[in-house]
Amino acid sequence: VSVCVCVKENTSSGPPSIEIVADKKQERNRDPDVKSGRAEKNSTAKTDGGNDGGQEAQNRVVRKREKDGNVRQKGERRRSKPNPRLSNPTKNLHGEQVAAGWPAWLSAVAGEAINGWIPRRADTFEKIDKASTYSNVYKAKDTMTGKIVALKKVRFDNLEPESVKFMAREILILRRLDHPNVVKLEGLVTSRMSCSLYLVFEYMEHDLAGLAASPTIKFTEPQVKCYMHQLLSGLEHCHNRHVLHRDIKGSNLLLDNDGSLKIADFGLASFFDPNHKQPMTSRVVTLWYRPPELLLGATDYGVGIDLWSAGCILAELLAGKPIMPGRTEVEQLHKIFKLCGSPSEEYWKKSKLPHATIFKPQQAYKRCIAETFKNFPPSSLPLIDTLLAINPAERQTAAAALKSEFFMTKPYACDPSSLPKYPPTKEMDAKLRDEEAAASSSYSDLFKSYLLYQDLEIQLEEILSATNNFDDENNYIGGGGFGRVYKGEVSHSKGRSMYKDLEIQLEEILSATNNFDDENNYIGGGGFGRVYKGELSHFKGRSMVAVKRLGSKLSSPTKNLLGEQVAAGWPAWLSAVAGEAINGWIPRRADTFKKIDKATSYCYKPQKSIGQGTYSNVYKAKDTITGKIVALKKVRFDNLEPESVKFMAREILVLRRLDHPNVVKLEGLVTSKMSCSLYLVFEYMEHDLAGLASSPTIQFTEPQVKCYMQQLLSGLEHCHNRHVLHRDIKGSNLLLNNNGSLKIADFGSASFFDPNHKQPMTSRVVTLWYRPPELLLGATDYGVGIDLWSAGCILAELLAGKPIMPGRTEVEQLHKIFRLCGSPSEEYWKMSKLPHATIFKPRQAYKRCIAETFKNFPPSSLPLIDTLLAIDPAERQTATTALKSEFFTTKPYACDPSSLPKYPPTKEMDAKLRDEDARW
Repeated sequence: VSVCVCVKENTSSGPPSIEIVADKKQERNRDPDVKSGRAEKNSTAKTDGGNDGGQEAQNRVVRKREKDGNVRQKGERRRSKPNPRLSNPTKNLHGEQVAAGWPAWLSAVAGEAINGWIPRRADTFEKIDKASTYSNVYKAKDTMTGKIVALKKVRFDNLEPESVKFMAREILILRRLDHPNVVKLEGLVTSRMSCSLYLVFEYMEHDLAGLAASPTIKFTEPQVKCYMHQLLSGLEHCHNRHVLHRDIKGSNLLLDNDGSLKIADFGLASFFDPNHKQPMTSRVVTLWYRPPELLLGATDYGVGIDLWSAGCILAELLAGKPIMPGRTEVEQLHKIFKLCGSPSEEYWKKSKLPHATIFKPQQAYKRCIAETFKNFPPSSLPLIDTLLAINPAERQTAAAALKSEFFMTKPYACDPSSLPKYPPTKEMDAKLRDEEAAASSSYSDLFKSYLLYQDLEIQLEEILSATNNFDDENNYIGGGGFGRVYKGEVSHSKGRSMYKDLEIQLEEILSATNNFDDENNYIGGGGFGRVYKGELSHFKGRSMVAVKRLGSKLSSPTKNLLGEQVAAGWPAWLSAVAGEAINGWIPRRADTFKKIDKATSYCYKPQKSIGQGTYSNVYKAKDTITGKIVALKKVRFDNLEPESVKFMAREILVLRRLDHPNVVKLEGLVTSKMSCSLYLVFEYMEHDLAGLASSPTIQFTEPQVKCYMQQLLSGLEHCHNRHVLHRDIKGSNLLLNNNGSLKIADFGSASFFDPNHKQPMTSRVVTLWYRPPELLLGATDYGVGIDLWSAGCILAELLAGKPIMPGRTEVEQLHKIFRLCGSPSEEYWKMSKLPHATIFKPRQAYKRCIAETFKNFPPSSLPLIDTLLAIDPAERQTATTALKSEFFTTKPYACDPSSLPKYPPTKEMDAKLRDEDARW
């Protein structure tokens, strides 16, 4: 199978390349200079997304540069507005693209994006070095030109139209842009036999976030002016070409050793028409750089969102740290209003923002930019004041910013070439420095002996270099927005880049090295871990499974106990960092587990999943000694990061403390002495509640709902009695087997609590649709009420047949809660002392309307829903009280679990796949 790279046509002096055969109409429309084969300067691809099927002129033509930095073909009339619509190629063009080497699937879904580009063999790229475990970029050398490039993998699902649209749009946008301060797309890497797609970019040594975070680097005023001038120049070009970046931040501003700054990562970018605005999503821009209008739900916006982010960058460079590092959307709005002042009455009236009525501050906040940044250069303050205007219309334009006093007064911006030469630095390097520093004082020496990831990497390296596999998750070094960037080699592929062949080759290596990390084989999961469906055989005793309890007492291991655990087969690294969690368990050989089936990676078929969550995946396996079916969940943690290790150990401790028919049972651990992988062994469950609830053929009866809710509340009662908060109750974390038993699963976010001695906890827990209002308002002093709120959402959802408050943002979620459950009482606001109460207290009182909204629900359910969805968590009572409610004591009673229907295996992921298949 040939793997190819799409690049712009070479000049007549360059190497030969395959040419796309055009039909007669295309031939007539070619530029005379191109037909004659004359090589001209500035060969580009210019996008025209009109109704002509997305034809592009990608020829060597003479172009003249306009005053605003745009370019157009000679003789081309200036268009009043761009037409960026994505259109499918004509039938003939589709055939031509496939004949030229493009995969049929790519031509079908993104023909316009690749139109006018021709393929080149991928084995003309040579890997330079190998990336760290923490990144997603490959660095490669073009052996034909000698140029260093970066390869970025575009993440998309070819069965999901929205995902394909993002992928094609990013390519179209990058092809439209041509400016020294915008990263240049130089080609595409793809395969006819897989759905992988890689973008080829010029390579940049640094990003601005990495440099700014370095403890040894302090920018001077001329350097800041130099960087900001380049950033604003790049934005000016983007905006003149009717492109919004929508994620300007330091890690997306790349720098080379010549001092050139280039805007990168257009995964969230979009076309816009200033004369005919269309609604766009407000879920863009990284939180610290997100403008207030997006936080308030605006969908009608323009260049002001990028300029706000640029203002944050300018102030950050001068301050030496981020200026508004909010942890939640609500807190971010609070920080913005405290620094930039609250919006004027006129702005509130004109803006018509979705959440303005509920989140308009009760008190006016004074703007204090000048006072806060009094140590900044005086010429910078007017520019910062403009860019951080609350009203986006007052932020003006990038062109206006470039003419500001900041750039016109001494000291002037230095020349980029005069900037210091730094060693290669990225934002990720700054994070790694912090992690290494945090770990060095406690157990870094211990890990030097046992962190043998390198051995595994070397083995995989040999396979990957021979199979052209860019999908190895251990090799990426950077990336952002809808895509990943790789630092790797495309050589020695010899046409073997078929997923099936790759799976067979990797299988041989993985089965011999106890590597459960193959990303192509996972099938779903849940919080802070991954669960795999695989076999543990052929490991020759190098992995251990703990399945037998020796005692119930959990305590930190002494020096002697650590030695005993290691002697028993536990890895020293695991005993050192989580000795208490494994104490009292003994190991068992892992080769007594046998794989049942294997996940497919065929490019047009989605991977079969037995569950999926934000942080984990699942393998299904058989215990060959007992014959029992189990699930293996990989715990994701960084053993050099204390907080990550704490999460891992806490999840094990929590699971070992719980023992109840309605809580999933931890049956053992799988680990390796040679790596820091860790897998939890669980009983296998065929379904999850979210999967069943979203099935179009399943409608729960009242007895069935009572049965499920009774089991959920019984499980919660046990957790709370054992002083455990789950902190992520939702349908996909409620597992079901074919006997009708419901079990609470995924304790990755769970925590111990002491009701008599409360300690502050994070408010960043619970999936958004099931998150109670106190957490959205920043509460850190909470208890069992957060789980009970989620249970109330589940009950209403089962009766309604759909989620009851599906907010898209935290601000919108609060809005939905107050509209359904009413706004909090004055007494609650006074007593709660919530961090964001002063700014997000509704100006108008919302009436509670649960009974009216759910009037078609069984009457006995309304009092329970009303209690569980109480705004004041103290009024939600307990799971024990809920089990005694009228809902469970009136007819029809809850059915027996064993009488529930037997469903085919169904998980939340299956519901998503059904939707994708229907759209496809």
